[in-house]
Amino acid sequence: MSLIKEKMGMHKFLSQKKAKEVWEYFLEICKIPRESKHEEKIVEYIKNFAVKHELEHKVDSAGNIIIWKKGTSGLSNLQLLCLQSHIDMVCEKNENIEHDFSTDPIKPRMEGDYIYATGTTLGADNGIGVATQLALLATKDIPHCPIECIFTVDEETGLTGAFVLDGSTVRAKQMINLDNEEDHVICIGCAGGIDTNIELEIKHIDIPQNFKELTLDFTGGLGGHSGAQIHEGLSNSIKLLNRFLYNLNKAFDIYIADFKGGNKRNIIPRDARASIFIANDKVNDVKTMLSEYNKTIKDEFAKVDDNIVININENNNNYDKVLDKESTTKLISFIYNLPHGVYKMSTVIKNLVETSSNLAIIKKDGDTIKITQNQRSSRESGLQDAVNFINNLSSLVSSKSSQSGKYPGWLPNPDSVLLKKTSTIYKQLFKEEPAILAIHAGLECGIINTKVTGMDSISIGPTIEAPHTTKERVSISSVDRFWTLLLELLKAK
Repeated sequence: MSLIKEKMGMHKFLSQKKAKEVWEYFLEICKIPRESKHEEKIVEYIKNFAVKHELEHKVDSAGNIIIWKKGTSGLSNLQLLCLQSHIDMVCEKNENIEHDFSTDPIKPRMEGDYIYATGTTLGADNGIGVATQLALLATKDIPHCPIECIFTVDEETGLTGAFVLDGSTVRAKQMINLDNEEDHVICIGCAGGIDTNIELEIKHIDIPQNFKELTLDFTGGLGGHSGAQIHEGLSNSIKLLNRFLYNLNKAFDIYIADFKGGNKRNIIPRDARASIFIANDKVNDVKTMLSEYNKTIKDEFAKVDDNIVININENNNNYDKVLDKESTTKLISFIYNLPHGVYKMSTVIKNLVETSSNLAIIKKDGDTIKITQNQRSSRESGLQDAVNFINNLSSLVSSKSSQSGKYPGWLPNPDSVLLKKTSTIYKQLFKEEPAILAIHAGLECGIINTKVTGMDSISIGPTIEAPHTTKERVSISSVDRFWTLLLELLKAK
């Protein structure tokens, strides 16, 4: 099959799949910039699409779009069904790639059963959902019930679009969210979340005499979704670089000049950098220690995060000041104690992470170190416990901590009518039981359900692996299965 695909090319091969209409629109929107908080061009595209196809639509002040389409002949009297996805994407790229997400198109490529991007995130999360809605809204040949398509903005950096959405404009009482990432799963619940923002005050001194500047770069981490992948044991660049600084600080007299890592609250950080000063005669000792430490972390993360490494460079004093000894030690100790990873597993749903914390971002800003953590939990009490832990830890070092960006979870309803219908159709189509699960990630269902009284929701989608990273890929065959299931649901009575 790979030889056939190679000869005919990606576009032609995808045009022959069951979900050819979905691929047509997905490849089209790959050309349109849609970074979170900068979705103006994709909003304009969808708005023009609605006008072109003479569909009733509404655009709110945030850029959320709702489009309505009547049912086809014989199905127009069925219950209105809402399909929902978000139009923004996480924009990550490899360091060696020249790419401007505000102007440059995503460049999809095909390998085996998967579509990847070239050196960047693909945006299948949630671009496949968007393309699916557009394909259904455009079709004149596919039978379907009346549909209501909600396209929300800025899901990835705070679920802003869902929060702003006016629930009174939503007419449907059944909703299928298209942001799930496993084609054999019907999702019926999700975690709520909150950001904790920490400000640690520091003091500076002049650089001691006969001290050398060294830059330590942690690279090669996979990163990953801080909810869906928090249990996978992936490396956290901030924690691992800080661990080496802790060892150095015990062995030698060191001073930190700068420390930064991570750039998005919902991504496990994959890169970090620290600039330190150490006595000239200790530089070789640091290099020896680092060589051993690199072996240690590679062994610890073997077969999980294989390419991690800390590189060292000698510099010519790019700084005028460094953190004093007390601030250096306080910072290292504080980061060492900050939690990262699984906090508690669910006792109700097997293999579900109930509560977690992601140490996401650190950066120096004048006389302050700013740290961002993201907590998630399917229980409100669990979320508050995780927040209390970090607030209490922060108080011990006299740092300020505050919370922002809280969003609700989605409580599973195993008696959902829509769930039962979808499960039955899935079994008829694929001759197997679907997995019915909740996830440890935020979905907009949690917010929209609170805005629309009596809303019955599920979430489905194709298989998307490594979302939010440059290794993101979507399974071609799973898109066919997802599309097949959805088409049956749209005409089921």
